[in-house]
Amino acid sequence: MCGWFYPSNSFFGGGSLFFMLPMLIFWGVLICGAVILIRRLCSAPAPCPPNNADAAFSALKILNERYAKGEIDQAEYERIRTDLIKSRNPEAKS
Repeated sequence: MCGWFYPSNSFFGGGSLFFMLPMLIFWGVLICGAVILIRRLCSAPAPCPPNNADAAFSALKILNERYAKGEIDQAEYERIRTDLIKSRNPEAKS
């Protein structure tokens, strides 16, 4: 009975359950924390959502292609281009 609460000559080096339990909890938390940290560092980052400038740039690219193909005339091209530039940079003046 003395082996449970007081150090004695046992298989675990003289430690009792009272002294071993905090050590086991410490190592368990340390190992779990290391595993979680490694998994987070090795996982792929989430893709960033496109911002308004990227969307306006791709819209301008499509607009330029449509104008080059002859699908729209110059007046419509200029009107849409002006709207896209204003939406990309609201402070821009024409």
